[in-house]
Amino acid sequence: MNRRTLLVSIIFLYCSIHEAIQSQTIGAELSKIRNAYLEATHLSFDVVVYSYSSKTDATAELISTGFMKKSDDMYYSNINNYELLIMGERALIVDRERKTLDYYEYKIDKQLMTNAYQVNIDSILTYSDSIVIRPSENGLKHFSCFSKNGYIRQTEFYVDTKSNFVKRILYYYVESSEDYEIEVDRVEIFYKNIKTSNVDQQHFNFDKYFRKSGSTLSAIGAYSKYELNFHSS
Repeated sequence: MNRRTLLVSIIFLYCSIHEAIQSQTIGAELSKIRNAYLEATHLSFDVVVYSYSSKTDATAELISTGFMKKSDDMYYSNINNYELLIMGERALIVDRERKTLDYYEYKIDKQLMTNAYQVNIDSILTYSDSIVIRPSENGLKHFSCFSKNGYIRQTEFYVDTKSNFVKRILYYYVESSEDYEIEVDRVEIFYKNIKTSNVDQQHFNFDKYFRKSGSTLSAIGAYSKYELNFHSS
C-alpha cells in the first residue's frame, strides 16, 4: 500500500483563541502519552486484535493475539507467527510461518527500539489532517484523528487518564479502490494487563534460537530446521 507522508494540520471549529488553547492541549496530552512509553524502564502488556468486515458488522472476528515485554534496553514481542527480540545492539526476527530466523548485529538507535514497542503517536500525528479531543469517560481520554489521504480515514484511540498508556485503538479504513484493496471496514486493538513492574526475564535470551561459534551461527532446538540469516554492519 502506498502511504504519503502528510504535514500535520490541526483543525478546529471554534474561534482563534480557542484553537490556540486546543492546539496546546492536544500537544501536551500527546506528549504525556509518548513520555509514558519512553520513561517506562519495565513494561509489559497483552495485545488482542479484532476486525469487522463491513460497516453494519457488529460481530468482531479475532485476527491476532500476542504480548510484549520490555526491560531496560531489552525488548521481546510475540504476535501470531512472529517474534522480535532486541538486546542492546543485537536483534532477532523469527517468522514461524516461513521458518526463518533473521539475526542482526547493528548499532541500534535507542529511539528506533523504543518505537518498536510503543504505540506510535508520531505516526498517528503524521497521517492525520485533524485531531479532536473528546470528553473523558470511564477513566479514558478519547482522541479522534481524521485523514483525507491514505487507507485509514479515521483513528479513535483511548488512553488511561492515570497512566497515559493507550488501552484501545480503532482504525476505520477507506473503501477499496484502484489504489487500495481493503478487505475490512475497521480494526480494533486492545492493550490489556499493562504493567510497569519488573518483567519475567526468560524471553530475553538468544540461546534457545541458535548457537554462535566465531562467525558461524547454527539454529538449534525447536528452530534447528529454520533458515538462519546473519546480518551485520
